[in-house]
Amino acid sequence: MLMSRSFSAGDFFETRQGVCRVLPPLTRFLAETAPKWSKAIAPLVEAAARVLMTDRTGGRRHRAMPTPLTQENRRAGRGAAQRHPSRLVIAYNPKMPLACRNCGVILNNRRRQYCNECLPQRQTEMVAGWVDAGQKALARLRVVGRDPAHGGYAGFKRGRRNAEHVRTAIEWNRQHEGLRNEADFLREIQPRLQNVPLRDISLATGFSLGYCSLIRRGLRVPHPRHWEVLQQHGEKPLA
Repeated sequence: MLMSRSFSAGDFFETRQGVCRVLPPLTRFLAETAPKWSKAIAPLVEAAARVLMTDRTGGRRHRAMPTPLTQENRRAGRGAAQRHPSRLVIAYNPKMPLACRNCGVILNNRRRQYCNECLPQRQTEMVAGWVDAGQKALARLRVVGRDPAHGGYAGFKRGRRNAEHVRTAIEWNRQHEGLRNEADFLREIQPRLQNVPLRDISLATGFSLGYCSLIRRGLRVPHPRHWEVLQQHGEKPLA
């Protein structure tokens, strides 16, 4: 492979610790050669294990060492295996180290699928996928007339909330006189909301982020009872 393949920078990845990793598709090509390496190294591994077992026992007689890699004992003593049918032979089943699915960095936690560097990007992609799937599902429900945002309990909640807004507005109008018109809001308050985060406006008024965006763009004017809190969130106090 070294003699016939032209490698590129995309075949490898260097971590922040300076460790170089091999990336797909080169990893898949190398993985395909794993059985050849396993077959070639199996006799050496079992020979080393036999030496270690002999040193441990001091040359005394001991049970034959299992040979799950080469199956040498099985081929040499099939008759003995038939006389002991209950004896189990545990096959060697090597496992590939767990690696990040994106960059191939080895992971220490088997519950993880992505490293710390790739996880934020993967989470962003997942959230985007969920949002897209939710919008498509909502569109299908609306086509068949089953919009969850209208009718049923959703309609009851919306009606109750709107009725509460109307009662609050009427009570506020009774207590305040000389209300400023919409032109006052668009001239004095709305321009100062341009750099105020929508989340801050939503928390202060109780409006949805979408409606807060319309207010900040000057497409909607809220009831005057909200003007004071919006004025406080403006960039500069009113003159």
